[in-house]
Amino acid sequence: MGLCTSKVPSDHNRLYPSIGNAGNEDSIASANVKSKEIDKMLAEEKTDNTVKILLLGMITFLAISGTAETGKSTVLKQLRIIHGGGFTDADLQIFRSAVRRNIFETVRTLVDAMLTLAIPYGFNAAEILEKVDSSDAQESSCSAFGGVANVGRNHPLAKKAADIFERFGDVAPHVEAEAAAALRKAVSLVKSDEPDFSHPLPETTVAAVQLLWNDPGVKYCFSRSNEYHIVDLS
Repeated sequence: MGLCTSKVPSDHNRLYPSIGNAGNEDSIASANVKSKEIDKMLAEEKTDNTVKILLLGMITFLAISGTAETGKSTVLKQLRIIHGGGFTDADLQIFRSAVRRNIFETVRTLVDAMLTLAIPYGFNAAEILEKVDSSDAQESSCSAFGGVANVGRNHPLAKKAADIFERFGDVAPHVEAEAAAALRKAVSLVKSDEPDFSHPLPETTVAAVQLLWNDPGVKYCFSRSNEYHIVDLS
């Protein structure tokens, strides 16, 4: 009988709220919600750390095992866009400089290759290809860059270019004197100029690059890029 009249200990409600104090149920529910939020945050943090570890491992692997021009930088840039918050203004400036350098050095490489392959400026391979009586020439033209076949030195088209180069020099004979002078001036500028790629290229350099790239002989030279080294991103 004494048990029926005994008082509940003062800390009973704190230890057993569901029994001694039904009003604390809201507090328990709130605590459960908070606990779930913390669990979610911990899970997200774990995932984020896992991604960072994977990225670090991939970067290390690429840096150690990747050879030149295999796409290492492209992969890392894509990872940075997706997971690293994009690029800073300083990064963009570096990329602009790289683009300018690649364009300029590609044209300089083509200028050197024109001499090595004995291709005259103004050499219109598309027109000459039609005159070359060779089934091989007609077949190879199908895979051409800008209608110009990617052929070797023994191809009739390549021999024709070398013959014109030997007989008339670095510019084909049908090119007018003024245009020939402009081409030679552009070649000289590209071979000697050392522009500051951190700034926009001078107008004279831009004009020289455009003039040379628009030349049919240079485009034919580019179609034979398997015969000399030129960066893939060109």
